[in-house]
Amino acid sequence: MIDFHSHILYGIDDGATEIHDSIKLIEEAEKAGFTKIIATSHYQVEYFEADEEERKGILEKLRQRFKNIEIILGSEIYINQDIISLLNQKKASTINNTQYVLFEIPFLNNIMYFNHFIDDLKRNKYIPIIAHPERYKIVRENPKIIEEWIERGILIQCNYASVIGKYGKEVQKTVELLLRHNLVHFLGTDSHRPKITYPYVEEAKSRIIKLVGEKYFKELSEENAEKVLKSDKIYFPELIPIKRNIFGKYK
Repeated sequence: MIDFHSHILYGIDDGATEIHDSIKLIEEAEKAGFTKIIATSHYQVEYFEADEEERKGILEKLRQRFKNIEIILGSEIYINQDIISLLNQKKASTINNTQYVLFEIPFLNNIMYFNHFIDDLKRNKYIPIIAHPERYKIVRENPKIIEEWIERGILIQCNYASVIGKYGKEVQKTVELLLRHNLVHFLGTDSHRPKITYPYVEEAKSRIIKLVGEKYFKELSEENAEKVLKSDKIYFPELIPIKRNIFGKYK
């Protein structure tokens, strides 16, 4: 499996703080069955601004310690109108130096320039991937917005822990809805600290397989991520439109 979203680089963001935390996280990832981890440290102007060179230095130190698991550079970029400049200046990073960009939005507030942000990325030949949308208020209140985002060319990454209720019942219901309707393209742990996420991956994996089957799980946990790392194109599965039942709830 490939962990598409992690915060294993120490001293960079709100994830691992010391090198021993990073080492423990990577050991846990190996035990959970991951063969590759994409290190998507936060990049947020005025908060987390470690540039690509600094992050590569830490990544290389960790690579020297681990031979059976590959650690790959990326970023989780907080939505910013200057995204192209940040990428061009090698402050924030694409996934493995490809055209794929992982980004996040505020958990509670809408962003007025969201469409402009997406258009800017696409105009510059980047492919946007939104991190853990099941955790955003705008998606929990209206999950059909994911269909609109996918139609605009946005790919969807959800968290393993969401499926087993680690972020609450509403997030769990939302991610299960997205999975059942073929509205997810990647899975990641969003791991920040030891003992919090990786030990629960097997439980989450079992739950996801029960929901969508082995084939779709393999696409989400490995095949699609491998295509990103090779800069190949992701082909969207045929989505199943979300509908409302007679009580107005999404199904």
